[in-house]
Amino acid sequence: MNDRAFSKIGILITLIILVGGGILVWQQWLRPEKKIEIPEGEISGYDIYQKSIAKGYIKEVKLYYKGEFLEPGFYELEDYCYVGSPDKPSSEGDHLKEYFIVSPNILFFSDRRCNCINGACVKPTSVANCTETDNGKDIYTKGKIVGINKNDDFISEFEDYCTEDGSMLLEGFCMSGMTYYYDWIYCEAGCEEGRCIEGIPDFLPADWPFNKCYDSDGGENYYVKGETYGDYEGDVVETFVVIKDVCQNENQLNENFCIDDKRVRSVGIKCQCSDGICLR
Repeated sequence: MNDRAFSKIGILITLIILVGGGILVWQQWLRPEKKIEIPEGEISGYDIYQKSIAKGYIKEVKLYYKGEFLEPGFYELEDYCYVGSPDKPSSEGDHLKEYFIVSPNILFFSDRRCNCINGACVKPTSVANCTETDNGKDIYTKGKIVGINKNDDFISEFEDYCTEDGSMLLEGFCMSGMTYYYDWIYCEAGCEEGRCIEGIPDFLPADWPFNKCYDSDGGENYYVKGETYGDYEGDVVETFVVIKDVCQNENQLNENFCIDDKRVRSVGIKCQCSDGICLR
């Protein structure tokens, strides 16, 4: 066999190797990533009393994790405690951000209000009946409840608390047996430390009409923290409440001001925000 024949055979072998390797790479590229299959409808890893790491995919919907929205992709997310807002993670807090898996391998989450330590709710002591410290719907006394939430099937603790802007109270109360629930209550004089303040707002001028809007910082003032007394714009039923200027986050102020004799408007202002004001 001459050199030309050997050369042709060598070229043929090289082509076979290249084509075979290309097919193998192509098959590997098309092969889907191996996933842990979970039966349709089954929830995996949901246990508020045990800290865990959920491993799965975020698809079209962005998921919030410790102050940022995550883009679609594969993640390993750890349960964590936070204080008031999920962008304030803490070793101890009043809420739990619980991550778990739903079929097919999709990450999801649940926010639970509880006594949270190191990424898990503290399991309260079992009780025979729902108990509360403020004896029912007492909006002027901060109460604590131990029982079964109407929407849950396990024992939990609940404490009355105010919205951050001080306009509303979430008031818990026992229903029957071990069950409890809660109502949102507008506090006309404002809400502090888990209770409505009695009487009229103390920042109103003397002899100010009870049904007239008032803004302590003089209007749409982003550089002074104010409290506004009036009826929320758009409310169907006229209800005068106190609303405080607060930071939605470090980059947005929620500023409140009167737009006429009765109504209060709330707007979001983009700025560097701290303690209810925009920093200059």
